[in-house]
Amino acid sequence: MDKREIFKQHISKFVSLTDEQLDYFLSHFKEHSFKKGQVVIGEGDKVAVTPWSDGTTNQALVDKIHRHAYKVTDDDLARLRPAYSDDELFEVVVSAALGAARQRLFAGLSALENA
Repeated sequence: MDKREIFKQHISKFVSLTDEQLDYFLSHFKEHSFKKGQVVIGEGDKVAVTPWSDGTTNQALVDKIHRHAYKVTDDDLARLRPAYSDDELFEVVVSAALGAARQRLFAGLSALENA
């Protein structure tokens, strides 16, 4: 089973995606390979995987989701409501969470392959 199928199987536990939707989602990411023991994301490193970000407040929310999703509050979303609809905020939150999950999954799979 290739990495795409492993990811699709994992995601299907939470949401149903067609192959077309999965291809679209995956098109926003680039796969990387890492050596065993290599630091992938160090403390304080900035993760830039948000093509939809406006580079300001939206980016702060995405960064918070990537690093500490459990710390996201209603106030974080309320600050963005004047600029974004609920649907847009939902898309940003879900995309950031799935992006972080995918990044961690592929880093783990790569580490296992190189072990």
